[in-house]
Amino acid sequence: MNKGLINLIATNQLFENVDVSQINFENVKGDLLTFSEGTLIFSEGSPADKVYLVMDGKVNLLKKGDLGAGGKEIFEKDTFFGFEELVEGVNRISSAVALSDAYLIAFTKEEARAIIR
Repeated sequence: MNKGLINLIATNQLFENVDVSQINFENVKGDLLTFSEGTLIFSEGSPADKVYLVMDGKVNLLKKGDLGAGGKEIFEKDTFFGFEELVEGVNRISSAVALSDAYLIAFTKEEARAIIR
């Protein structure tokens, strides 16, 4: 993982009580992604192959509920989303849209596990 992304993680509020030097970043690449307001990040039915850490901005996660009733969750700085489907090994059951310009780090399942151990 490049030093810039490691620094972003090390200074992220989620990791303030974590000794980042103990995390093995050897196999963690992470992709820094930017999305403009209104951009679709992923859609329902697409493969769940990444988990996302919001570095800045807002993301709306839209889920279809029972009998057509929908739900939504807003994710902001220092929050992860997309983990549920990744762990369960199913396709996306939701769609994610940037509510504002958003800066995310995308991790594979293996990368996420290496970070949160």
